[in-house]
Amino acid sequence: MWLYIVLTKSFLVYLSDLYTAMTMLTTKGWSNGIFQKCKESGIVDNCVVVDFTVGKWIFVGCIIFGYLLVCVFFFLRLESWPMLVSAVIRMA
Repeated sequence: MWLYIVLTKSFLVYLSDLYTAMTMLTTKGWSNGIFQKCKESGIVDNCVVVDFTVGKWIFVGCIIFGYLLVCVFFFLRLESWPMLVSAVIRMA
């Protein structure tokens, strides 16, 4: 039962990452109020200002890297599958 819950959660997290990446690539600016407030006030001490074109590629790059890690993990497991099966057969 827990396996299905964890797999469902993982699938939904990767689905939300894909949605976030698509949203970042299709919009033209930040939409949160904190960033707008810092930009308008001109106070630089408490605000870190990152240009949207740079920030969106950082976020999207991290999401792509996460997908690549899942693919590498999947293919490594797929490659070692025959060894696992033969080990279980020998143990029986």
